[in-house]
Amino acid sequence: MINDLEKIALAWPLLLMVMLATVGVVAGLFLSLDLGSRHRFEWMGVFFIGVPLSLAAGVIITRRDLAFGADSPFRPDLADVASGNWVSRGITVVCLVIAIERLVRFVLRREYRQAQGLGVVAPLLVFIFSTNILSALLATPGGFNHQLVYAPLIALAVFAYAQQQSAQCIVIVRNTMALFLLASLTLLVVRPEMVAETHYLVGLIPGVSIRYYGFATHPNTLAPLCLLLLCAVRLRRFRLQWLNVAAVALAVVSLFLTQSKTSIGLVLLGAGWFWVLDRRNAAVTLGPVQYRRWQSVAITLGFLGVGLLGLSLLVALSINDNILLKLDHLANRLQLTTLTGRVRIWEETLRAAGDNWIFGYGPELWSLNFRIKVGLPFTHAHNQFVHTLGAAGVVGLVALMAYLVALARLSWRTRVASRGVSVVLFFFLLLRGLTELPLNISNAMQGEFIVQIFLLVVCVGAAKAKADSTVSATVRPGPLYLSRIRRDAMA
Repeated sequence: MINDLEKIALAWPLLLMVMLATVGVVAGLFLSLDLGSRHRFEWMGVFFIGVPLSLAAGVIITRRDLAFGADSPFRPDLADVASGNWVSRGITVVCLVIAIERLVRFVLRREYRQAQGLGVVAPLLVFIFSTNILSALLATPGGFNHQLVYAPLIALAVFAYAQQQSAQCIVIVRNTMALFLLASLTLLVVRPEMVAETHYLVGLIPGVSIRYYGFATHPNTLAPLCLLLLCAVRLRRFRLQWLNVAAVALAVVSLFLTQSKTSIGLVLLGAGWFWVLDRRNAAVTLGPVQYRRWQSVAITLGFLGVGLLGLSLLVALSINDNILLKLDHLANRLQLTTLTGRVRIWEETLRAAGDNWIFGYGPELWSLNFRIKVGLPFTHAHNQFVHTLGAAGVVGLVALMAYLVALARLSWRTRVASRGVSVVLFFFLLLRGLTELPLNISNAMQGEFIVQIFLLVVCVGAAKAKADSTVSATVRPGPLYLSRIRRDAMA
């Protein structure tokens, strides 16, 4: 028999490695705190690199095959499979350690006293706590998972990071998203079955039989990342003009290959808002006459655009029978994704929360076990508000509404300093919530979470720039005054 001393003697290499790892982590944490406090050195930008890297690692390691469709409806989610490898877990641990270090420094240095955006980060934390923690502990049947605590830690850490480094964060997101989309398109040429469905029959683009996932878990989660690149380029352009053109082209091509109809429509509306805002700014600087002329032209073009769109649809439907056949085929093939089908999903969602309307069913709503139980293949309720009510009850829904109100106020207040990006991102999240789950905070290491955290960074940075800009109080507010604020804030 081996006694206790012999067991310790045999296990000494393992104990030594644990000891060294502990000492290294503790020493590194304190050194990082000192480095960040003395020299304003920031690590938190690694999070915006780590999430795309984790997604790409999951696709490559699992050798994902999408040739004939995503996967079986009753298999584990692609997001869970992609994040289950050791590379993705290691990246997650690194991001959490960095987040904890940034939070400790945020508290010890009392940076919260000068923080901008507390009015939106507080509702965000309440929303995360209500949806993740309370519903996991008090819902029926509930179900706690350690991933549920990642979101509040990283959200707070990014909030602290954005107070002084929002411009750096935007540059990191710009460069990372450009490389992410470029690598995805490269793999589309080399190994298309890993990043696209190659036999997609009901696509938006005529003659294109692929639906593009990229390194994301779904086309509907890749499309928002394309918008992130467009917004980041608008806020922080590359020094070389051809890189800006290439980045925009990369985002647009990737977006249309996803064939995500809702996202494409919202991005086009956002591009229209950017164009109108830029033309307005140019008209304001020329004087009142040019500004009124711009208003007349903008309104006229808006009505003409709506009329031409309706006329084009009527002409297309009248001269092309294939369009009608395609619409009929689409309705039959995707019955459960139409309004009629969604009613069935919503009924199951609300029925699941029926036993506990206060805290809902819990985070396990529309998990693999739930899908098998109800016999439906969907991973969420295809509506942010219905899903939140089903998963977190009335408490979660009230928290969601409060968060959206706070986010809307800050987005609108910072629309000038952010060159309209805050408004575009907010409405993108809000309107996508009618058909998707853009405010999903169950797993911080996913693309959906990056979009809303990037919006937080943009709003905080714009609010900080607006607060730091010195504007004479004697200047009468007006269009020229707003233009000066914009130039000062973005300088």
